[in-house]
Amino acid sequence: MGLTAQQKDAYTQFFKDTDVDGNNHLTKVELHTMITKKLKLKLSDAEVMEMFSGIDGDGDGIVTLDEYLNEMGKVNPKDLQRADFERIFETIDKDGSGLLDGGEVQTLFKQCGHDVSGDEIDGIISQLDKDGDGKINIAEFLKLF
Repeated sequence: MGLTAQQKDAYTQFFKDTDVDGNNHLTKVELHTMITKKLKLKLSDAEVMEMFSGIDGDGDGIVTLDEYLNEMGKVNPKDLQRADFERIFETIDKDGSGLLDGGEVQTLFKQCGHDVSGDEIDGIISQLDKDGDGKINIAEFLKLF
């Protein structure tokens, strides 16, 4: 899969933001920070190191922009989109329970500039809540997208 110009620009900017020392390549530490802090993916150190080795095409111990873009071009866009939505879910889930309750959903609406009543929030949750627990889990949330 190739990258569109827009994707290439976005990935290049992300790479530059991750390259904290500005030396035009990523180290294992920078990649680890990107994955665990920026992307908020829950990977072990060994998994991050394996990923680094996979991206570091020439095995020189650093990841260049070209290596990074090449690897990103191989990723299924749907997988990236799902990861984005999972990060959004985690941001909304303030208590880290893995479930969105009425208060968290109402806060989201307020942050988006919408004043939604408690009854309206209950209606939204009941439409999305397929397991009947009164909250929205990640699977229910992802079905929105």
